[in-house]
Amino acid sequence: MLTQNLKEVIMETVVESVTFGFIISGLLSGVIFGFILQRGRFCMNSAFRDTIFIKDFTYFHAYLLALTVMLIGSQALQDLDIIHMKAQSFFPLANIIGGYIFGLGIVLAGGCGSGITYRVGEGQLASWVAVFGFFLGIGATTNGILKPVYDLLRTVKVGEG
Repeated sequence: MLTQNLKEVIMETVVESVTFGFIISGLLSGVIFGFILQRGRFCMNSAFRDTIFIKDFTYFHAYLLALTVMLIGSQALQDLDIIHMKAQSFFPLANIIGGYIFGLGIVLAGGCGSGITYRVGEGQLASWVAVFGFFLGIGATTNGILKPVYDLLRTVKVGEG
């Protein structure tokens, strides 16, 4: 009886510690990520715009570096059996049309998700409007008025994920 109660107390403490640790690590990661984005002024919209219009490849090279680190890192974590990634289906029609609409959106918003995020942290009111539009678009596509279009575009599928 005593060992069962002790086991329950230990498990509760472990669960509370893990949850608290996740919260602290999430907040710390968010602060570090936000600081890096804001100081580096990193935004995909800026990376492609600067590459095309003023022939400055600085942000584009940073994007390629981030992409390389992500690809190597995710594969290393999978090889070490830390994470488990599963194959995903490819929806060419949805990806092409969605990518085009997303591209228009980041041009109208003046930045991508990371760009508007650090601008919100700087207190730029227009970025709050962009964030609201971002979430409104997500809601309309996954559960709202655009859901039938979303489902129709996902009927063309390559691969079984």
